Amino acid sequence: SLRHLGVRRGGAYGAPRSYGRHTGIDFQADEGTAVYSSRPGRVTFVDTRYTHAFMRTAAGHKGYGNRVIVEHPDGTETWYCHLEPGSVQVKVGEVVTRDSHLGNVGDTGFSHGPHLHFMVISENGTPRNPAIALGHTPPQNLHAKRH
Repeated sequence: SLRHLGVRRGGAYGAPRSYGRHTGIDFQADEGTAVYSSRPGRVTFVDTRYTHAFMRTAAGHKGYGNRVIVEHPDGTETWYCHLEPGSVQVKVGEVVTRDSHLGNVGDTGFSHGPHLHFMVISENGTPRNPAIALGHTPPQNLHAKRH
């Protein structure tokens, strides 16, 4: 179980949602808790347009809120979502190491309270179970589709 790591109830990979299966892991933490890169890589995307939960941008997007995407040497990406407004510490193109400070836990985008939505996307664009990437064996083989 990932409960000891602070995984929110219903926040596990593959958990049923109204839109399909959950494509990441939700780690509950206090707003402002530092978020670090899980592996070395290069920042490929940063979105800092969100100031609060459920805010819609001009384009109408809301889901992931403020986020940072890091691409790793093996072609996978890690996504760090719902970050606190004004907390993002990196820019697109920046090289990060394991434990580089990316930003802080927040409550932006489609969010019900402060947490980090952590995703792993394979080189072919398919979500992978982040528990495996973090070195944990999931309790069952759940599959999620990217939306």
